[in-house]
Amino acid sequence: VQHRPLPPILQNSFGWGFFMAVSSNTRFQLVEGLERGASMLLRDKYDALLKAVIFTLRFGNNYYGGINFVQMFRWMGLHATS
Repeated sequence: VQHRPLPPILQNSFGWGFFMAVSSNTRFQLVEGLERGASMLLRDKYDALLKAVIFTLRFGNNYYGGINFVQMFRWMGLHATS
């Protein structure tokens, strides 16, 4: 079993804070606005479609967020590429 060293705590903490402030919060606000718009358009007649839209938005947000997290941490030098 190969043991890797722990990442630097301060740099890692600042990296998380930067990611949450810039990427995560922006994506959340965008998804929330899109959900609200879809809800206003679809809530009365197309409940199943509204649920599918919300599921797709949230799933896509989580998927993209995971990719974005790794890319951002590699860009900041906080995530090993191998």
